Amino acid sequence: MKTKDFTEANRVAWDEAAPLHRGQNHDDLLSAFQASDYSCLDEIETARLLNLGVAGKDVAQLCCNNGCEVLSVKNLGAARCVGFDQSEGFIEQARELAAAGSIDCEFVCTDIYDIDAAYDADFDIVTVTIGDLSWMPDLADWRCDWVGMGLAEKLAREGSHVRLCVDGVHAGQNLQMYLRDYWAGELHKLRVEIIPYARLFGADGDTVYFLHSTSGEPIICEGVDTLVMAQGHQPVTSLEKELADCSCDIHLIGDCLSPRSAEEAIYEGLMAARKI
Repeated sequence: MKTKDFTEANRVAWDEAAPLHRGQNHDDLLSAFQASDYSCLDEIETARLLNLGVAGKDVAQLCCNNGCEVLSVKNLGAARCVGFDQSEGFIEQARELAAAGSIDCEFVCTDIYDIDAAYDADFDIVTVTIGDLSWMPDLADWRCDWVGMGLAEKLAREGSHVRLCVDGVHAGQNLQMYLRDYWAGELHKLRVEIIPYARLFGADGDTVYFLHSTSGEPIICEGVDTLVMAQGHQPVTSLEKELADCSCDIHLIGDCLSPRSAEEAIYEGLMAARKI
């Protein structure tokens, strides 16, 4: 199933669910948001946002549903707030809640994989709750390669406290040494906590459980707002297949082996040229 097939089926399901959710507590929320300091966030979420210095920051929420969370963030003192969700029904509810509290918050109805490029690099903090991750077919990847390290760096530079758990000896073990060591240094400067030998076991509330892959002992991470899970990734092999009948030798580098950085692809090209 392609990503668009997955997200379209998800959109249809949530549009069907929107009227049911409206009937449950929408009127109560309309009343609650009339109070300027109302927040639906629990103590842990609130404390984390305050520690990040959310006041005055521009914040976006992916898969914002009826908007009550990002509206609560706005009530904590955030500056510009934008919620993205692909369900028209829930975006309508979010706009009604904002209007009820006269809250200046923008809501955009869009597939989160198709967010307009005009929003690129527009936010200090981007949030997504753990319950939404199961609806995302390929949010990020922990494969001891550049994807996990790159995402860890991005989140850390945006102000998040990041714990990068890898099911390997160390982060980036599948990268070329010069790139891996440089990146490890950058992550250390950004105070990213790297936890090796960590195999995901499960999650409950704000706690994520890993199993140490050699000792079998538990690794417990508490106070987690968002869990980004490895979903695997696929090589791009369309050109290789087109050249399958070619009589010459074919050498594979870069994304046709597995998604990777430009530096890795260049290095692999050099190695292939040496063999030729």
